[in-house]
Amino acid sequence: FRTTQPVTVPSDGQPHMQALDTLLVPVQLRVQVVPLQDVAAFELADAPAPAGRWREGKVQVWRDGSLVGEEAEWSPSDDDNRLSLYFGRDDRVRVSVQRPPAMSAATGLFGSSTRRSWGSIFVVTNNHSTPQAVELIDAAPVSQDESVKVTSRYEPAPTTPDWQHKSGVNAWSFRLAPGQSQRISVSQQVEYPRDVMIDNLPIVDR
Repeated sequence: FRTTQPVTVPSDGQPHMQALDTLLVPVQLRVQVVPLQDVAAFELADAPAPAGRWREGKVQVWRDGSLVGEEAEWSPSDDDNRLSLYFGRDDRVRVSVQRPPAMSAATGLFGSSTRRSWGSIFVVTNNHSTPQAVELIDAAPVSQDESVKVTSRYEPAPTTPDWQHKSGVNAWSFRLAPGQSQRISVSQQVEYPRDVMIDNLPIVDR
């Protein structure tokens, strides 16, 4: 890299940032929510990866002159064709997780098998005065054993199953008008032999 003018770097042993150039790229903005991890919504900008060769390193994200986040490490490769950066929380998009009694975690014994079932209803509401593109992400159990059967039910169906080539991760993409809400129902059932122990399943409500 070359600077367009001489730069003085303090010899204090600390990292320093120097702007070398400004690059404008077209972006697609959306609000991303992962309800079972956090009931907050986050602004996400998605853009084509900038041309050229880029070294690995941290990426700072600024919005309206304020630092809103820092990517832990950006590792571009020849396979990367998109650049996605989070620009902080969006407090005008509300997310709630509802668990009606009929969808509470429950366990039943059926012959030599155990069935564990649970479910959630996600509700996303746009409180902006403008329409918002929203992406909701949820992960389902994935069986790696023929004796373990997983049944998933969705209403509506996911827009993108196996999101970003991740098995069991589903995404719903939708656009909300001002004041509009979207409701997504997710139900899961896992059936497995009674003598098999499976970790990380929801706790049964008592």
